[in-house]
Amino acid sequence: MIFYNLFIYPLEMLVDFFFVFFHESFENIGISILGISIVINMLSLPLYNKAELLQRKERDLRMHMAPGISRIKQAFKGDEQYMIL
Repeated sequence: MIFYNLFIYPLEMLVDFFFVFFHESFENIGISILGISIVINMLSLPLYNKAELLQRKERDLRMHMAPGISRIKQAFKGDEQYMIL
């Protein structure tokens, strides 16, 4: 119940507010749903950008570590069951 009151209910009220706003502005349910979709995409864009940045950092770190990992794999070739890479 606490999770619902802290996270879900405010999101539900936000979506309801924008639905009513778009429905009263355009008097068309299809445009109201399209407007809600645009609002939700705009609100989730910062989260997407943050996730993209973290993924880019991880990819750069893996590329930086790749030569060392390949040297380790060459040194322990045949012992893959003991090495988890």
